[in-house]
Amino acid sequence: MGIKSRYAPGYESVAPLLKRFVENDVPPEAEVIYRGRNTVSVCGHDGVRLNFKQFKTPILINRLAYGCLRKSKAVRAFENATRLQAWGINTPTPVAVAEERRGPMLYRSVFVSLQADGYTDCRHIEHEPDFERQAEYIADLILKLQRAGIVMLDFSPGNVMRRRRPDGGIDLCLVDINRMDFGVRSQRRLDHMFGAFVETAEAVAVIGRAYARLAGIDERQGAERAVATFERVQRHLIRKKRFKNFFKKLFN
Repeated sequence: MGIKSRYAPGYESVAPLLKRFVENDVPPEAEVIYRGRNTVSVCGHDGVRLNFKQFKTPILINRLAYGCLRKSKAVRAFENATRLQAWGINTPTPVAVAEERRGPMLYRSVFVSLQADGYTDCRHIEHEPDFERQAEYIADLILKLQRAGIVMLDFSPGNVMRRRRPDGGIDLCLVDINRMDFGVRSQRRLDHMFGAFVETAEAVAVIGRAYARLAGIDERQGAERAVATFERVQRHLIRKKRFKNFFKKLFN
């Protein structure tokens, strides 16, 4: 058994605390803010608040895959955060990552970042009175990602956090960033981020029109592209859900 760790410059002092998260679950001084498939905790250290995301131990076949063939979710989150910030895209500053391995297999992994306080998610944003104004900020974020050739595969309202500024503007921040593709050139793939952010075609058309204004293209074209992507992605999600339900019934 061994623990392999990496640290962003200046954060090496977090090593003892990180080791406790890897070996002993959640230390008593930490505050658990989410416990589900993964566990997310906040803990103070050297005058800052740190966010510790502990990924669930993978199933057997994935323990071997992540141990030998693929980067773990924690490592991808750490590296993706660094790449996003290099492009000027807001995401919590990466601090450290650690993996516990037993032989060739990955068991536990933890990603540490600075805690982003004051943010809320974007769930049901389309039902808010100033949705059209907020849509402009969402569209701007999509356009920035596209111009950088980045596709966030989990671009959902739960993974885009927002914080209103005193001047009336809105800061957006990406979280849960381990599933991203870089160097993408296909417009169809880049448009994927329109697919599951809001609940209706009418709402995504609003974002599409705001995107078109920023991109300098026809508003109708932007809305049509956004809606076409939304409908395509939603059909895929429905098929995926039916497929999962079929196998659940088969093996229950």
